Amino acid sequence: MKRLLLLLLAIVATSASVLIHAQANDAFVSTLDYRRFTTHDGLPQMQTERLWQDARGYIYIGTLSGFVRYDGRSITPLLRGRRENIVDFADVDGQVRALGFRRQWLVDGDDVQVRPIDADGKWLLNNFNAMDLPADIVLLEDEREENRRLCRVLPSGFETITADSAMNLMMPDRKLSIFDDQLYIPTSQGLYRCGLQPQAQPSERLTAKADIFSLCAVEEQLLVFAEDSLYVLDDNRLHPLAPMPSTLAPDYGVAVRPTHDGSFVMADGHNVYAFDGQSFTLLASGLNLIRDVLIDRWDRLWVATYQGLYCYYHRRFVNHRLSDANDLVRAIGVTAGDHLVCGSLNGKLLFDGRVLSDQPDNFFVPSSGAVDGSVYLVSRTDMARIDSCGSITWLPLPNERYRFVTSDGRRVLLGTFQMVLAFDPASGSIDTLSTYIRQPWCAAADGSGRVYVGSSLGVHCIAKASDGQYTTTRIDDKPQFFVTTMTADAKGDIFLAAADSLYLIHDGQFSHLPMEGLSSHEVRSLFATRDGCLVVATIDKLFVARIGDDRQLKDISTFDHLSGFTMIEPQQALMAESADGTVWMAGLEEMMSFKPSALLADSRENTFVAPPVPWWQRWWVIALMALAAVCLVALVVYLFIRRRLHRLERDRRQKELQISAIRLKAIPHFHSNVLAGIEYFLMNGSTEDATHYLKLYSDFTNLTLTDIDRPSRSVSEEIEYARIYLQLEQLRYGERLTYDIDLLGDLPVDVQLPTMVIYTYAQNAVKHGIATKPEGGHIDIRVRRQDQDVVIEVEDNGIGREAAAQLSRHSTKQGLRILMDQVALYNQRNRHHIIQSIADLRSPDGQPLGTRFTMQVPLDFRYAV
Repeated sequence: MKRLLLLLLAIVATSASVLIHAQANDAFVSTLDYRRFTTHDGLPQMQTERLWQDARGYIYIGTLSGFVRYDGRSITPLLRGRRENIVDFADVDGQVRALGFRRQWLVDGDDVQVRPIDADGKWLLNNFNAMDLPADIVLLEDEREENRRLCRVLPSGFETITADSAMNLMMPDRKLSIFDDQLYIPTSQGLYRCGLQPQAQPSERLTAKADIFSLCAVEEQLLVFAEDSLYVLDDNRLHPLAPMPSTLAPDYGVAVRPTHDGSFVMADGHNVYAFDGQSFTLLASGLNLIRDVLIDRWDRLWVATYQGLYCYYHRRFVNHRLSDANDLVRAIGVTAGDHLVCGSLNGKLLFDGRVLSDQPDNFFVPSSGAVDGSVYLVSRTDMARIDSCGSITWLPLPNERYRFVTSDGRRVLLGTFQMVLAFDPASGSIDTLSTYIRQPWCAAADGSGRVYVGSSLGVHCIAKASDGQYTTTRIDDKPQFFVTTMTADAKGDIFLAAADSLYLIHDGQFSHLPMEGLSSHEVRSLFATRDGCLVVATIDKLFVARIGDDRQLKDISTFDHLSGFTMIEPQQALMAESADGTVWMAGLEEMMSFKPSALLADSRENTFVAPPVPWWQRWWVIALMALAAVCLVALVVYLFIRRRLHRLERDRRQKELQISAIRLKAIPHFHSNVLAGIEYFLMNGSTEDATHYLKLYSDFTNLTLTDIDRPSRSVSEEIEYARIYLQLEQLRYGERLTYDIDLLGDLPVDVQLPTMVIYTYAQNAVKHGIATKPEGGHIDIRVRRQDQDVVIEVEDNGIGREAAAQLSRHSTKQGLRILMDQVALYNQRNRHHIIQSIADLRSPDGQPLGTRFTMQVPLDFRYAV
């Protein structure tokens, strides 16, 4: 299976482990991650016999002393001390049955009932030859293991399908298989086939080949597993596909299980293999007597052995330990040509698992930098450059204690306890970037010349000024901000962590980056992959997410010890990425490798199985309760509306009078400004101007008092009223206020509009949009016909609503509220309603450009009582 081939080339055996070695003299021992279940986890006995998953997702485990059920969290015992060798499971009309040799146990929730396999005691269950049969079909035989018959499990008993005599020739190492309604019977005298129909002819021998163990249907092909080779059975002929590995314990044959990607896994007595379409790859070795293998619905690999149960999750995580148990990997890097470089705590320098240098009195800083295809690691005294050929060049460094090493693409960046340095490989020179940052822990470059440094005192930005000098600026505003890890993605964005929180630096702007589930989990290391994934390693979990175009985290997936991430405490060290997308991460006891994109692809449905739903939580009960609640709410609403309608007519006139009274109160503040302007002209001898504005003010006041009780006015009257108002406002603001009024299209001027609607919008534009704008502003008033509506637009280029709200926090916005109340009252008496909207105008970069008020008034709108 292609996705089971995990990075390294060959596998050697270790007890209950998956060993993947590149060479015999490698310094690493690599193991596929797994979890082992024992009696401490709830197994009734270590000798596990059978694995099976029901339709709901529960995994049933049969042992020599009973069976249990696993729901993804814990194991539930079902026989509770009663002994039974459970060797098979069956699904009968949705009910689970656990089958022993003579008895069967019917499962009902957490309760079980026992029933004999055969009331007369003649028939027993055959477990060896029937392991590959469907869940509702079993093989029965008599006490002498003869007279075998294939049966279907029914609620009332067993129904015989066939009793072909060829089944009596099978030894324990042979497995029956059903394909295209045909039963295939491998025996020591050859491979037989018979039909499953009641009137089927006796079996026919397809081949005399005597070493066939099992058969398995994979993608419409029937694969045949023999001792010498894997074959495809086509047209009753065997066609070799691949050589078989040297199997162990052939007395029990092989167990074969198809996978979800169209391949299969195979197990003999001690090993588990994967097939990639051309050859076998050893996955697990050294297991004590494998009895069964299961690929569950979530593609997890389970292996039942006589030393407990093993779960290999999705085979995505690989642990790598140094052969020297007293040493551990601290620094990881990848050179050009995709060669893995590691520096250890005890001074070892490794290249693709081969030791290049061993300096027991030395150690390596837990980070690395890569420039021009070479990896740079910092030791206690100097820096090592490792190229793609595995050659080492030792570069002397100033006598300092180094905290980290990274790169900005062309230089190697180094951090000491007191300063940040940059080493240029081309010239061999070292520049001091900053001496102002105390206790720097990590650094990352954004690709545009800026270097961000995380320290015990916050985040700092180092940039080169126009005079060639480097400047250091702190960019966060947090009093206590301890940053220990950061990374940069391909777009130059910086991701950093402090305690259990993530932060983002985008275009120089610092902001918090939310990540669901991260709270209370201390972040130890971050890494941004080339394909846009962010890997977050905490003390006890691994988070993988996609970085969206909006720089927010998407598709967040979490992995812990229940889902394959069993690393003990990841180090505060940089990760590295191979060319194929494999990420390498250092931990306290081992190094781990995985592909983040594959982990996200494996983020399937929850592998925890929910318990049975009580009757009061079933859908039909909830539906009835919801229907009753809807009926009750409908009754309450009906009574409320009927009562409301009785009061509506009584309150309508009262509200109109209230609106009229409020409207009179809404404009006195305007009068004082106008009169002050007229007084100014009189005092300065400008009697002509004073007379002009006094007449405008008189007309405005007269129209206000005359029309105050009118619910509507014509378009021409509304425009004239707004024009007079704006001319009077120009008395105060002068050239700071300009306006245009346009009557567009063929709109009749006698069409009625709500009284003072244009004035209200214009007043709001002046008061909140232009009054506080130093350079003043412009107001555009447009009235036009659009289908069966009159559209009014009042647009200003003022400071915008957000800024106005900050400057006028105590404003009541009385004018707009009166207008909205008036429109709401009118809408109650009309089928077609007046529609209002307010739009904030912004530039492409988000800067406010003003406000637009829009109202659509139906031509047939009625205002009369």
